[in-house]
Amino acid sequence: MFSIVEFGSSVRGSNDKHSDKDLLIVCSRSSHRVLRRRYEAYGYSVSTLTSGQLIAMQRRGSLFVQHLKNESRILFDYQNCFQDWLNNCQLVKPKIGEVKICAESIVFFSSWPSDPRLDRWKADVLYCMTRDFLIKSLAMRAKLVFGIEDIEHALQEIKVFPRFDVDSLRKFREIKSAYRAGNVQPTISYESIDYDVSSIVDGLGLSQGKKEFGSMESFLTNLSARQFNSVYEKLRSLEAAYLIARSNGMYHPAHMSLMKFIKSPNAYGSSQIRSQNKLGGYMDDILAILANKAMHATSA
Repeated sequence: MFSIVEFGSSVRGSNDKHSDKDLLIVCSRSSHRVLRRRYEAYGYSVSTLTSGQLIAMQRRGSLFVQHLKNESRILFDYQNCFQDWLNNCQLVKPKIGEVKICAESIVFFSSWPSDPRLDRWKADVLYCMTRDFLIKSLAMRAKLVFGIEDIEHALQEIKVFPRFDVDSLRKFREIKSAYRAGNVQPTISYESIDYDVSSIVDGLGLSQGKKEFGSMESFLTNLSARQFNSVYEKLRSLEAAYLIARSNGMYHPAHMSLMKFIKSPNAYGSSQIRSQNKLGGYMDDILAILANKAMHATSA
């Protein structure tokens, strides 16, 4: 299978200045790097998968496959293999356990201490986790939607999470866009972000995690004992930990490789043992760096 597929808001017709240009390339692993670089140069946010990975995702009931089925535009499809396969992909409703994992991750990230160094990151990660939670919750009820406007209409239609404030999710989406583009938003404060975090958690009927006290460095070093719910949760925690390390002037010896790993769309859903080991190694390194910083701060 060799296919190039555009998907998401640009296909849905709801794209705006905050939208990513999402592209999926299905090809052999040996072609991933060169094709990703080629299309990233055109401004796309590129995900690369092998046909085996894509088939495995469907077997697991991944809603990403349904996203492709409902909101994609095929740019190239060798011998129509992708289209033929996609036509046969039926919706597998998420299990309650998958939704529960999303909810637990939202509570986990909402419990992080307030810190201006992580305000935009926090909005980004909670936007992504909340959107995923809502998409899966609605799919359990046979309502398949992906864009914010469609999510809002579906929530109103089936009367679920009536206290949820979609405007907070929209605000976080704008902050996510600026954060990933490296833009500064001087009007955004971590106090206002924390207010919206509380609003989102309450609107989903969840209990916000207990706030930890002390420095962010000390909080992060305690993550070494955490059993993370998912690769995504661990990877986003690594991203935050490295942001804090860099704010203290501390850089990993393999900085460029670490940054590529954090920013790789493929890494977020990877179940490969090699990727898992790499993620664990990076996390151990950064937490050790921060533990040293926290120790010096305590001594001082």
